[in-house]
Amino acid sequence: MYGIKENCTFAKGKKRMDRGFIINDDGMCVISEGVTEIGDNAFRGCTFLKSIVIPNSVTEIGGNAFRFCISLKSIVIPNSVRVICNNAFDGCTSLESIVIPNSVTEIGDNAFSGCTSLESIDIPNSVRLIGHNAFDGCTSLESIVIPDSVTIIGGEAFRDCTSLESIQVDKSNTRYDSRNNCNAIIETSTNRIVSGCVKTTIPNSVTEIGGGAFRGCTSLESIDIPNSVRGIYWGAFDGCTSLKNIVIPNSVRVIDGCAFSVCTSLESIDIPNSVTEIGRSAFSGCTSLKSIDVPNSVTKIGDHAFSGCTSLKSIDIPNSVTKIGENAFSGCTSLESIDIPNSVTEIGRCAFSGCTS
Repeated sequence: MYGIKENCTFAKGKKRMDRGFIINDDGMCVISEGVTEIGDNAFRGCTFLKSIVIPNSVTEIGGNAFRFCISLKSIVIPNSVRVICNNAFDGCTSLESIVIPNSVTEIGDNAFSGCTSLESIDIPNSVRLIGHNAFDGCTSLESIVIPDSVTIIGGEAFRDCTSLESIQVDKSNTRYDSRNNCNAIIETSTNRIVSGCVKTTIPNSVTEIGGGAFRGCTSLESIDIPNSVRGIYWGAFDGCTSLKNIVIPNSVRVIDGCAFSVCTSLESIDIPNSVTEIGRSAFSGCTSLKSIDVPNSVTKIGDHAFSGCTSLKSIDIPNSVTKIGENAFSGCTSLESIDIPNSVTEIGRCAFSGCTS
């Protein structure tokens, strides 16, 4: 037997289970009937916990409750539970399946992040909120269906889900949609892509590629951006390490920070003359990028914009540019020449540091 005897404390009229439990030699824990809340950190880091029986008296699974329970393989959440709090199952790397009952209304931030063995999950029609990074790093997750009850999806809820190939939103959902079977989540009112995957086709009604929409989509090799898109926002394609080429249409005005950072297979990119600013770290770490055309519409090259682009040999800066940010080209070890026009009035600190060629 492991652990100590079950310790249920009373708080604000609720019977709450804190850091106290009995786990048998098979790695099982049975929580006593009558417990209404599994407290914050109750089983955190309990590496020998393999299975648990939760009674239907429990209404809330607290923050970090099962965080880093790396041996936990499956769990059935009873239909009494209403809230799965932040980081509740974060880092449960052996968790293969979980049943979420239709009593649950909220899935908290990072609730299932890092559950690398989780292949599928059914989100019931009771869920209203899916928190920030809720399924971040669920690298075995292949498909997801968003029910019509969901009204809030936090930022990068499906970040780094590298096996994700199918994303569907229930047609009755009034806040989000997957129009034209596009394999993406689109915020209907703004026409902004919230989450995409390797099989996403961007509809020509989309106007924004949202922050982190394709972040960590390591199998994405190419994607067509329609000329309806006006902005590519923070980290939209960050870490898409297989992306080899991309055409940005001349409808795009904004290339935000980290938009294409660490796209290590990207060899070339044409920036249209509709873009006025290249954001912070927009192309940083694009180690295969050999050339880039900066149009004469650009007035500012942001901090770290091309830092670590080790294959970049030359770049022409147009006379529209007035500012080159800090570390803009730092670590561009193959950069042999660069012409700075007299329109540039400010060059940031370490803008060309480490340009050893």
